[in-house]
Amino acid sequence: LFSMADRIIRAPLNLVSSSIKQVVTNRMADRPHEAFPRLKQLLLVLAVGGIAAATFFAVLGGGFFALFLGEPWRGSGEIAFYLTIYACGALLVLPLLASMRAMRRHSTLVWFEALSLAAKFAAFYAAMHLWGVLAGIAAYACASLAVALAFSWIAFGETRRHLLQTAPAP
Repeated sequence: LFSMADRIIRAPLNLVSSSIKQVVTNRMADRPHEAFPRLKQLLLVLAVGGIAAATFFAVLGGGFFALFLGEPWRGSGEIAFYLTIYACGALLVLPLLASMRAMRRHSTLVWFEALSLAAKFAAFYAAMHLWGVLAGIAAYACASLAVALAFSWIAFGETRRHLLQTAPAP
């Protein structure tokens, strides 16, 4: 059930991910002051798209999997909802990761990855042992979203500060 839900959620995420990384990294490296307003628009579009996908799987996930894959796959719908929460965070982080790379803030990225891994592992492990595998998946998704939101806030501020410091003189 998990594997099928994961494949369905990751397919569009991987497609969007590769495009965003390439475009945002190049734009932020070449013309950061022109790219920043578009970065804000992109973040809004990704947030709205992620919320729409999570809402879809929350309401229709089980039925979607049952309709297209058969009744035994209905349980994948609930798992897909939790994975969509994870994907919302991953979508928000994508352009900001590219921005941080373009600004050469690699040490911040390493710290983010280390803290992210620790938080997600702790949430999954604790919830799984207390309430079961599905709770572990839900906790992992929620921890992923929380870490992504925290990183997004930090990275957006870093990007904005960097652009203010490097702004061309009028």
